[in-house]
Amino acid sequence: MTLGELLEEIRAPYLELLRQRVTPRPDGLRIVAEPSVRADHGELAREGPLRLPLRLDLIFLTSEGARPERVDSERMLGFEPVELAWSPSVIVRVAPFVWDDAQVELTGLPPEVDWRPLADWFEHWFDPEDIRPAGPDRLTGVVHFLSDPESLPEGRARFLVDFGSAPVAAVDEFLDTLVRVGVCRIDLGGGEG
Repeated sequence: MTLGELLEEIRAPYLELLRQRVTPRPDGLRIVAEPSVRADHGELAREGPLRLPLRLDLIFLTSEGARPERVDSERMLGFEPVELAWSPSVIVRVAPFVWDDAQVELTGLPPEVDWRPLADWFEHWFDPEDIRPAGPDRLTGVVHFLSDPESLPEGRARFLVDFGSAPVAAVDEFLDTLVRVGVCRIDLGGGEG
C-alpha cells in the first residue's frame, strides 16, 4: 500500500460522515457546508500568532438562527506505523490518526523557525475567498483548522490539523511545506507514541 492509499483510507470515514451530515434533508432545514467563521464586519475571524482563520463543519439555518455543528470521526483506522524517507533529509512517520484531528510533531527544527510557509499552505487549502466550487457532495476540498505550533524542548514542535474535506494532495503539499520549514522528522498521528 502506498502512502497516498493509506491516507485515502484514513480520510474516507470522516469524509463519509461529513457527506451524510450535509445531505439535504426532507424537512427542508437549510445546511451550509464548511462555512468560514467571520467577524461581525464580514472579514475572516483570525486568531493566534499565525492569524489563521477557521472553518466549521456545517451550520444548520433554522427559524431561530444559525446552529453550528461539529462532525467528529467516530473511528480510527488501525495499522502499524509506517516510516518513509520523504526527502533525502526528512523521515515521515505515519501512525493511526483521524483526518479531522491529526496530531503532528516535528523534530529537528532550527533555533529560529519561520512558520510562514506553513501558514501559506493553510491559507491556500483553506480558500479564504471561497472561490473553490462545491462538488456534487456540497464539499469544497478545503482544510478547516490548524493550531498554532507549540514549541517543545530540543528543537521540536507540535500542533493539530483538521484536514476537512481537503484531498490527499493537500497532505503531500503539507509534508513538502514542513520540509521547507526545516525539520528532519515529521510524525503524523501521535509522534513516538
